[in-house]
Amino acid sequence: MVAVVATYAPHNPEQVKRVGAAIELIHLASLVHDDLLDGASTRRSRPALYRVCGSTPAVLAGDYLFASAFDLLSNAPQDILKKVTRAIRAMCEGEIAELLQSDCSEAGYYRRVEKKTAVLMAAACASGAILAGMDQPRIAILETLGHHMGIAFQIADDLLDLEADPAITGKDAWQDIRRGVVTLPLIHFLSTAPPGPPWLEKLAAGTISHEEAGVLLASLREAGSLEYARQQAARHVSLALQALEQLPPSRARDTLARMAADIATPA
Repeated sequence: MVAVVATYAPHNPEQVKRVGAAIELIHLASLVHDDLLDGASTRRSRPALYRVCGSTPAVLAGDYLFASAFDLLSNAPQDILKKVTRAIRAMCEGEIAELLQSDCSEAGYYRRVEKKTAVLMAAACASGAILAGMDQPRIAILETLGHHMGIAFQIADDLLDLEADPAITGKDAWQDIRRGVVTLPLIHFLSTAPPGPPWLEKLAAGTISHEEAGVLLASLREAGSLEYARQQAARHVSLALQALEQLPPSRARDTLARMAADIATPA
């Protein structure tokens, strides 16, 4: 996203590579730490790092990736460093909110998703725009694009956790249910379903068995909760594309439009 946005105008290719690599290292560091927090066994069809080397080395590896990212950003424009630093802080706040699960409303979900995922995509788009020398209004447009792409991406990822084949995703299925994480499909189901099993209590306690997870998934389908989440992902893709339309036509705009459209229809 950094590289694509930067092609809007002449830029320093080496600086774009360094900033793009830094943001990817931050992303990787967050995955290393997330797998440990989540108790995930696999990532990208391989054992999660902490399962290979232990928890303490995995935490240190994640910290090393963060430090390496800041080393790459040391000579970046100050505005980029500020945006990326604030994004990391927000990502930590989002993870803490997810662990606490203190707000299971749809609004609470969006606040968590904005911090967990959307802020980093917004920072990536803004960084590319800054490197391309764009003015503040266009930087804000591209931040809006990244924001909505990030929300759509997280909703799609939450759906993959429920529906996709682990052989394709490369990670365990039903992790959110087993961890008691209340994602958008579950929030919709819990707010619209008739009285039944105390799912919220079971989710909070982390006591849902594999068989119960299957029953819950079937209930989500029957209640239209999976389709509702798909519609919300598509809505945020649409909002991303609306932001993009405020920019002049270009190859970069076409590429970003394809990227946004692909989020709502993951493989």
